[in-house]
Amino acid sequence: MMAKNKGGRPLIWTEEKVMKLGNDLFNWMLESQDNIWMETFLYENGDIYPQFISEMCIKYPKFTELIKKVKKIQEGKIVNGALKHNLNPTMSIFLLKNHHGYRDKQEQDINHKGENIVINVIKPNKNNNGD
Repeated sequence: MMAKNKGGRPLIWTEEKVMKLGNDLFNWMLESQDNIWMETFLYENGDIYPQFISEMCIKYPKFTELIKKVKKIQEGKIVNGALKHNLNPTMSIFLLKNHHGYRDKQEQDINHKGENIVINVIKPNKNNNGD
């Protein structure tokens, strides 16, 4: 039986179908170390776009939890692949920054109440005795 939305139009993607897609994706990720990029699975299994996943996450909270697990598996595969030199390091960095929240460490200039702080570093003089 197909669920209907408030307008009476049948829903193509019921919660049951969405959860099946999520479980299939999860299992695909675990199937092989080569299964890293979840969009590959989505395109190969019905030409599904990432925007669809975002929409279904808004609609179905259980699906959201499943996608979070898939993304953690993906993140782990990228990190481990880069550490073991099995994946391109540049591409790994790009993916981790753009899809998993990684960022480069940034130095920040901190000053007190908006006032500049000056720190003088004085190199000690050494005498001939080495003291």
